[in-house]
Amino acid sequence: MAALNIASSHAAVLIYGTRVIYNEASRETLVRLSNEGAVPLLIQAWLDTGEDKPIAEQQVPFVITPPVFRMNAHQGQMLRISYTGEALPGDKESVFWLNVLEIPPKSAAIGKTNTLQIAVRNRIKLFFRPTALADGPKDLVRQLQWQVTGEGEHTSVTVKNPTPFFASFLEAYVTVDGTSYELATDMVGPGERATFPLLKPTRLSGQAKDVQFKLIDDIGAAIAGTAHLDAGTSSQSTTKD
Repeated sequence: MAALNIASSHAAVLIYGTRVIYNEASRETLVRLSNEGAVPLLIQAWLDTGEDKPIAEQQVPFVITPPVFRMNAHQGQMLRISYTGEALPGDKESVFWLNVLEIPPKSAAIGKTNTLQIAVRNRIKLFFRPTALADGPKDLVRQLQWQVTGEGEHTSVTVKNPTPFFASFLEAYVTVDGTSYELATDMVGPGERATFPLLKPTRLSGQAKDVQFKLIDDIGAAIAGTAHLDAGTSSQSTTKD
């Protein structure tokens, strides 16, 4: 049986920033890329809505320039993202996904052995922020509304986001008798609610009284908060990771 050589799937392309904030009043926003690898790459960039359907069927009101390009080893490139003006909600944020696909050069081993080449995709969120919300979220941590649901190994926490901004969670834990248990978190959209179950179902010794969590802010820093589940309120920590 012929040998099968599998190329490394570690991404060589670095995207500067963990998210993109596009303010409606801006003509464009820039995203910086860098090829940290030792070989040139072919790069393809596009935006999608996160829907489970072909890209051609998704309505994305942005243009990326350049959409396809070569990036040499240890070189950089700027992506220019422009809003095309199609109607988006003016009273809340909208979210899209920026995709950067890196395609490696053809291996010299092709033709001699069976070789599997892997294209690696990086994906980060793009938040469209309408003019009315240009100042950004204020005290988002404090405005979240929490409630414990279920008990024992079926314990979960429901969080409501009454703000016009997305709440992006890095992590969350409930505390029972001094022991913390991690929750399976997700992003919560404006005006929406989500239920976070225990990441690993565990028989808890009592009722969860508190939840500790971290949100990701506009620059990718983590803001920590604590919510007292019995009171349904939360307080913000000034700690950033």
